Amino acid sequence: MRKYIALAIALIMALALAACNSGNTPTPPPTDNRNGESQSNGGSQITVAAGDAIQFGDYDWRVLEVQDGKIFVFRMGEMDAYWHEAQPYHTDRVDITWEHSSMRAFLNDEFYNSFSTSERELMLETMVVNNDRDSGIPGGNDTVDKIFLLSIDEAYLYYTGGYINNIWTWLRSPGSNSNETACFFRDPEFTRSNVDDVLPFAPAMWLTPDPNYINIIDNQGITPSDSQHSQPQGGGTAGNESVTLDKSSYTPGENIRVTLTGITQDLVNAGGWAGVFRAGASHNAWGELNLWQYVSSAGTVNLTFAAPSAAGNYEVRLFNDGGDSDGSFVTSVSFTVN
Repeated sequence: MRKYIALAIALIMALALAACNSGNTPTPPPTDNRNGESQSNGGSQITVAAGDAIQFGDYDWRVLEVQDGKIFVFRMGEMDAYWHEAQPYHTDRVDITWEHSSMRAFLNDEFYNSFSTSERELMLETMVVNNDRDSGIPGGNDTVDKIFLLSIDEAYLYYTGGYINNIWTWLRSPGSNSNETACFFRDPEFTRSNVDDVLPFAPAMWLTPDPNYINIIDNQGITPSDSQHSQPQGGGTAGNESVTLDKSSYTPGENIRVTLTGITQDLVNAGGWAGVFRAGASHNAWGELNLWQYVSSAGTVNLTFAAPSAAGNYEVRLFNDGGDSDGSFVTSVSFTVN
């Protein structure tokens, strides 16, 4: 009897699945099944390969994958353009997942509608898988979207494959708790930020390549940076910028009063920031203490940090953009906690 019941249940499930697949089937999510081969749209003349840069709508995109005549693209561009359009992952600092985030609503409404009707018809629905973090922080329900952010796994996959370069952007994976969201930081480093923080975003989507609406910019591809983070050098002045402290030694929790001088508007616009580091720590270790602030104005800027709780040698470092590499590092000043 149980055998017949099991067969009946299997038949019902098969019929239900066939009914679901008879409609508009979502495009499969990105996988590691890349072969880098070019794909063309039927009999059209456009041929696109993974690694190509294309123009679609008003934006430039990197082709991350080609599959069954479709292309998976990730928005590329200059860092100042990303920061100009930066916005929160969610409008309020609450526990949130990708499914209910204001970023998802924005990308699939306002951003989606910034494209023409013909361009929107080329965007394919994607089954977006939202996995939980290994720590148990929930990723939420899977969604079906035309435009979305990469997950941590996808960002790592395409970065290590040489298909995306260094960039600071929101990801859709949760952070270390449910009111934080992961960010792709560089090289590749993943960090997290409060959901209501304002950060750049780089959307991704699956497209049907149509030569009437897609232009190939280059087919050279890109490779990830192989530069290593060296240890910061002492000092306090670089060019016209300088960092000074009100004193050189603090007790745990005491206010550290920092003065930045010679700050340019270009540094502010590029997302310049200052943070507290253990002496000798790499630039991308800023999340260890999580004591950092954006530089919000030009000229002379005053910042205040709470001294770390552990005794030791530390530094306040200044960076000239949103990065955390040697190329972004400007100068630093040392202090002790005892």
